[in-house]
Amino acid sequence: ITYYNNVIYGVNKYGSSVDSEGQYGIFVDLSSDVQIIHNSVYFRGSDGHILSRCLYVGQSSGITLRNNCFYNIKSSDGLDLAIEVADVVSLVENHNFLSGSDGSVIGFTPDESSVALGDPLFMAENDLHIQIGSACQGIGQYISGFDFDADENERFDPCDAGAYEIYEQTPGPTPTMTPEPSCPETSIEL
Repeated sequence: ITYYNNVIYGVNKYGSSVDSEGQYGIFVDLSSDVQIIHNSVYFRGSDGHILSRCLYVGQSSGITLRNNCFYNIKSSDGLDLAIEVADVVSLVENHNFLSGSDGSVIGFTPDESSVALGDPLFMAENDLHIQIGSACQGIGQYISGFDFDADENERFDPCDAGAYEIYEQTPGPTPTMTPEPSCPETSIEL
């Protein structure tokens, strides 16, 4: 199973203090050989008693997490994290942006190539393209076979974490006016 170039934001699930359910961007359970690569998940706001995770992985093996942007800045009575991992055998994690209101992760120690500080600088709450200066910019590692972002733009090396690469419009040459050759006014008498 491969989760690639997903963009998840604004997921809402309301409950009460006795509700055992939570809010999840990507939920993986009872699985093996799962690649989670170049995804952007963003939670924000407050909805009371519900815990939230950008990614939850439970009772699984052979999990690869690379080049993702998991940003959870919710404030609820629950525990709001970027990732929770439980009962997982064989987890490879690197080059991710991981940030949560109540901590980045539970259940494993992130690789030193992953970043937990800073702001992904999304374009808007509902537009997870990142801006120049984003904490996600250039922290990824190019992976062959994952050559394009969610907009079908080519990935760079190093690439950006998340579903989108930063693409600046490169101005072309400035057009110049070339005057048309003029013919001198000529008169002919007959």
